[in-house]
Amino acid sequence: MKTAIGIDLGGTHVRVGVADTAGTLLASRRDRTHRDGRGDQLLDWLAKSIEELMADRHVTGNRPDCIGWALPGVLEADRSRVVRAMNLRFLEGRAIRDELSRRCGLPVMLESDAAAAAWGEFVAAAEPETRFVYLAIGTGVGATVILDGQIVRHTRNTAGQLGHLIVDASPEAAECRCGARGCLEALVSGPALERAAAKHHLPESLNELEVACCEGHAEAIRIIDSGARYLGAALVSIAHIYAPDRLVLGGGVLRAVPSLRARAKEACSEVSGDLVPTALEIRDELLGDQAGMIGAAGLARRGFGL
Repeated sequence: MKTAIGIDLGGTHVRVGVADTAGTLLASRRDRTHRDGRGDQLLDWLAKSIEELMADRHVTGNRPDCIGWALPGVLEADRSRVVRAMNLRFLEGRAIRDELSRRCGLPVMLESDAAAAAWGEFVAAAEPETRFVYLAIGTGVGATVILDGQIVRHTRNTAGQLGHLIVDASPEAAECRCGARGCLEALVSGPALERAAAKHHLPESLNELEVACCEGHAEAIRIIDSGARYLGAALVSIAHIYAPDRLVLGGGVLRAVPSLRARAKEACSEVSGDLVPTALEIRDELLGDQAGMIGAAGLARRGFGL
């Protein structure tokens, strides 16, 4: 049985696992993202975790052929290093692909986190959609488009920075870390919701924000309804651009605040016009926080022809 290692590095957590060709996760490890200013601690943890996974009883005898490393940010054209990662600045410019390959003795392919998760979800759906969009909301907001079985890479290996669609054009719109104002990421990402909660003296935990909303707390409802309107507007804009058959919503924020997902679907319906495909399905993710690992492993195997 052929296997590959998938790494999903986020602004908050890092996950590494071994997946087979069917997309089944055989074993995995998880930790908080290590930030030592250079990335050495992170690379050390990854190398050690990969070594441990190789020795795992579920993996022994099925040695991985390659490593897929998914992370947020803009990659070099050859995907050897990170050019820009607003939530992981300490990795910018460092040849992390080659460094990890030397440490582990396996070929490594870098991929955007949204593309990896999208690929995992696309394969898991096992349905012949020709136009597929995945939107992930976490520490940042990322999206990937898959058309006719191929990831769209028209702008720096991505389908553009859809997390930075402007959804609030007012002069007082929240400023985003990218330098613009009114970006989707500045309004519905985890840090954005936590800031809004703190401003209104609510617990900053996203899980607690969800509880407060379900219990009828007026400010919690207002925060989530506001985010839902922005997210709904973004979904309609994405539908206008790519006319997808299916649009999948995922990411840690939506897992912690399911009310945001439900209300965003309602908001999308309220602002949709005649140009949004009538057959468009907005669905929840299937793989949860395993999507990035499984997708990264699958894309690496595909990219290396293994």
